[in-house]
Amino acid sequence: MSCLYRENMHYCGNVHLDVDIYPVWDKQRGRGPKRRPTSEVQVKLNQKNAERELARILDTNFTQSDLRFDLTYNDKHLPSDDDEALRDAANFLRRVKYLRRKLCLPELKCVIVTAVGVKSGRYHHHIVMSGGLSIEQLSGLWRPRGFTTLKPLELDDNGFVGIANYFARQNSVGKRWRTTRNLARPTIQKRDGKISAKRVTEWAFSGYDCHEAIERQYPGYRLVSSEALLNEVNCGVYLSLHLVRDRSFDKRVKGKNKRC
Repeated sequence: MSCLYRENMHYCGNVHLDVDIYPVWDKQRGRGPKRRPTSEVQVKLNQKNAERELARILDTNFTQSDLRFDLTYNDKHLPSDDDEALRDAANFLRRVKYLRRKLCLPELKCVIVTAVGVKSGRYHHHIVMSGGLSIEQLSGLWRPRGFTTLKPLELDDNGFVGIANYFARQNSVGKRWRTTRNLARPTIQKRDGKISAKRVTEWAFSGYDCHEAIERQYPGYRLVSSEALLNEVNCGVYLSLHLVRDRSFDKRVKGKNKRC
């Protein structure tokens, strides 16, 4: 049974590129039976996939000029159940949209997680949304239910991975997270057989030493991090790469074009 390696390339806006490289066998390209992982492995896999999906959504739609903040409740207005907490969040976002229209700001983009504290049992909301409003304006829209806490929207070469991991691990109410419908999705491209099994293995277990070879595979991008996994069942190597746009590459290309 022959095997080739597939690249799933997720272009998150014009800055971030996530690449999943994994083996595909002949039977997988048909409709052969799949081997199901154990429940424990599946739970970990689902969690990891959720974190990566959210990170890609955030990387595609938000920058450091946008906002991250939490909404918490005072004792008087603490919701009695999940439905009331979700209704409070929806009403808050409706007021935000109204204020943005009134101020002629662009349409709201938002990711929100409604959660319950594991120890405290108190409802709260974590939000990333479009910038343009001040914390005082947002606090006024939430008052008198409780408090609005602004937090730094931390962004580095790994994008919004830290925030995505934190949001996805919350004891969430309903869906893991909810978004406005206008969020862009990463552009996905697939490519088969362009990388040999030998090269994937070399990339996976040599750390950053192979970064130049990896960057040649994805011109215009700079490698930030890589994560490798050896599947003991099928002996396949699974490799995840995170790259960012190389501005120096863009400048070099632009300079060549000018000389032409």
